[in-house]
Amino acid sequence: MKSGRASRGAVWVGIGDRAHALAVRGYTRFRQLNPDTPGLIVTECARARGVEYEVVVDDLAGATDAARARNAKVRLPEFAPWDQVLYLDADTLVNGDLSPCWAALDTGWELVIAPSTNQDRGAFWHVDPAEAAETMEQLHSMPLQLQGGMFLYHRTAAILDLFDAWREEWGKRMGEDQAALVRALHRCPIRTWLLGRPFNGGAVVAHRFGEILRND
Repeated sequence: MKSGRASRGAVWVGIGDRAHALAVRGYTRFRQLNPDTPGLIVTECARARGVEYEVVVDDLAGATDAARARNAKVRLPEFAPWDQVLYLDADTLVNGDLSPCWAALDTGWELVIAPSTNQDRGAFWHVDPAEAAETMEQLHSMPLQLQGGMFLYHRTAAILDLFDAWREEWGKRMGEDQAALVRALHRCPIRTWLLGRPFNGGAVVAHRFGEILRND
């Protein structure tokens, strides 16, 4: 780290041919807009040209691509070498200025993330019903669902504890990762800044939810 300034970088997870191609697209767009900020793609085999570097993972051999991707996601601190890290799903594109997000980290917030549009009884609609019910019961409340497709974090001891808890919670069922994140935050509360819709599924960050499953 030079001049007292935190190092920054962006990470995509692209496991499988379709997700990998989308991650390369997202990486390329981001680097065009942010040429001074490095990035990496976490994938199961090094194959992209024009990407600065990738991290190859072979955990959960034989599991679905989705499960392997989420396993990599909950292990981000193992792969990302920077103090401040931007994570983006493969089906996201950065179109605007992310400086407010980095500024939040600079002023002491440890996690910067957007809430989901699905809340209250609609929260965790995509999570296995048994896990969703277990999450509600474990937290003794109607928790705020967070959108895990784009977030930033500052590498602190508290963040590392959070990722340890997230990995553990996700490993219990190995399904979707959002409910596991909320349970992890309940165990390891940190300073969290909530973003508005433009930063996930909006003008700044376009999130084409589920594009990996499409053929267009």
